[in-house]
Amino acid sequence: MANEEVALDPISGLKMTGDWQIVRSACTACHSAKLITQQTGSAEQWLLMIRWMQKKQNLWQFDAVTEEKIVNYLAENYPPSESQRRAALAANLMPPNPYKPGEGL
Repeated sequence: MANEEVALDPISGLKMTGDWQIVRSACTACHSAKLITQQTGSAEQWLLMIRWMQKKQNLWQFDAVTEEKIVNYLAENYPPSESQRRAALAANLMPPNPYKPGEGL
């Protein structure tokens, strides 16, 4: 699929391949598909994101088959890319957080 042109869903912008409809249905129930298409990650990273959303954002649990289809679709169609995202800055390189007690300007 590396050099193939994959059609995009005109509604969500998701790549129309594999289990894209499951992803569109499950993921856009809570947020825009743009949040998906702007991200990249390995299967492990996508699964960690799902777990974070389940823990922190009240995302429901998927059955194992559905979850595997979602993770596989995301990892295959939105894999890690060094050119899309820089590494996080070290804490000592970040400016003070004005909202955290003791770190304001």
